[in-house]
Amino acid sequence: MAHSKDAPILNSRKARMRRNPIPWIVLLLLAVALWGSILIPKYSEWQQKINDNESLTLQVKSLQLTTEVKSLKLEQIEAEFNLIAGPYLVREKQWFPKELDTGKIVKILELYALQLENLDSVYKDSKFQLTKVTFGKTQATKKEPHSLTDFSLNFKTDEENFEDFLLFLQSGELSEKLKIGKKKGQIELVDYKFLENNILPLVHINSIKTTLDKKDNTLNVQLKAVFFSQ
Repeated sequence: MAHSKDAPILNSRKARMRRNPIPWIVLLLLAVALWGSILIPKYSEWQQKINDNESLTLQVKSLQLTTEVKSLKLEQIEAEFNLIAGPYLVREKQWFPKELDTGKIVKILELYALQLENLDSVYKDSKFQLTKVTFGKTQATKKEPHSLTDFSLNFKTDEENFEDFLLFLQSGELSEKLKIGKKKGQIELVDYKFLENNILPLVHINSIKTTLDKKDNTLNVQLKAVFFSQ
């Protein structure tokens, strides 16, 4: 009989809920709000990560493009530098070589001596005779990034060519006399080009001893110096 008494009560509650759905709507809204409070931050976080990823992708592409542009610019600058500085770099390597090429040095000195000998004029017989070239042993210097090689020269010359030759040793530059001699045809072009393209290493003159030969008014010269190399 108890069961029969409870049934109307339950039925009555259900009936009331059907007649008044507001509590259910409130519960539904609360559930939706709770669900939203959980999902919305997650969605916002996910959306932010997507935006960040897109931003990073654009930055990477921008950096790649910038790197490519800079690489092309660097290649262009290097090409321009090599074009302009190439001849100077070649001369620098000869001026301060890794190893001393004594055979090449002797050839340069002999060719220069021959050119000075050929520079005769109407009023003067040009004189220059290279008689001896000797080299010592190359030795490294302490606490310095270079090596030294002793060498000595014996030659016979007139005073004007003596000054010219000393200037050539110290600067490696062809004198104005040789340039004029080339224009006059006194010097072979192939020899001039060799001297122009091949220079002596850096040299330091230690001593010069001269004696005057009164017979032909020339100087007998003994010169001692050192060549520098790496």
